[in-house]
Amino acid sequence: MPSYLWSVTNAEGRVIGQRVQAPSPEAARALLEAKGFTNLKLQQDDFGNALDAGRAIENPLEGEEFTADEELEFRRPHGFFGGVWRTLKSWAWALVPLTVWNAWNLYRGLRWSVSVVAGATLLLIVLYLMITLSAVSVCYNRLLHAVAAGRWTAVAGLVKMLRFLRWFNGFGVPRHEIVFRQAQVLFERSGLEAAVQHYSACSENAALPKMLYWSRLSQFYFAAQRFEEGLETQKRSFDSGKHSATELIDRGYHLVHFGLDPRGARELLAQVEGREITELARSYVDLVEGMISYREGRFPDAKNWLEAGLAKALAFRGTPLMAGHVRLIKTYLCLTCARLGETSRGKQLFREVAKFLKIQHEFRLLEECRINLGSF
Repeated sequence: MPSYLWSVTNAEGRVIGQRVQAPSPEAARALLEAKGFTNLKLQQDDFGNALDAGRAIENPLEGEEFTADEELEFRRPHGFFGGVWRTLKSWAWALVPLTVWNAWNLYRGLRWSVSVVAGATLLLIVLYLMITLSAVSVCYNRLLHAVAAGRWTAVAGLVKMLRFLRWFNGFGVPRHEIVFRQAQVLFERSGLEAAVQHYSACSENAALPKMLYWSRLSQFYFAAQRFEEGLETQKRSFDSGKHSATELIDRGYHLVHFGLDPRGARELLAQVEGREITELARSYVDLVEGMISYREGRFPDAKNWLEAGLAKALAFRGTPLMAGHVRLIKTYLCLTCARLGETSRGKQLFREVAKFLKIQHEFRLLEECRINLGSF
């Protein structure tokens, strides 16, 4: 039976994590409400569970059991210094006693005693492991920033580093993720066919959910402006999944954004109503609703939806993936403001997103912005 991670408020008013086994997120909510918890917020749904299952296959160490509170803490944004503090806390069990032991021996003047040498050696080993293991997340975060900025030479170098760290540690970023990032570099340097051929090597990877494989493969067709093939490939992603709320939202997004099909997207969003979704997914719902309203010519409604989605998305800012989501919302706000006669704000938004649209190969959207703003 699947399990779902929630943040809840207990009877003492403290926000805690709860992981509940239930047939669906809706059934999980009912169980939590029966226990008296309030302010329930879904943190991980079926899509997230599928990704975790795939990671556990390639990285057995990730099968280690964590409490719901620890999972909730891990998912909270911390920033750079917050991440450093979290790393130090996780290794405190070894760092604190070894540091105290070495400091005490040095204070006693036992500089080259067996206990000092042994303690110092153990401390160096712990620091070495801490830095080596942390290097994976640091490099991967830098990789995402490089992808978002279109710095493909840097991406290629960081991919090599992540491959080395995986070989050296015995675990790390999943192999299919490394292959996907290599394919992105190939797309920029050699074109669609080279990227598709390279990424197709992941088609039988047991650690990669089929829905994620087809979804990522479709990205190359969209970037090459081959929208029909991209939509067909993304449909295979949708059909291979569980039609969870997240997948319905994602399919609706692709239909209206790349397929210019607001009616099809609206039908999918209708199936999401009444279902439990994560706080982040609510921002995507607002974005898709805004896209639909824009394509249907309901510009005031589009602006309201997009402004609401932007406010929700900014609560998750701080990661490269969310930066792209925010810029896409701003792009549709730019289009909407232009159609509402708010040219000044539209031009301001366009200046913020123009580079992003070029990097993401959103040339059709880029041209539409220029047309709406009068060839700005």
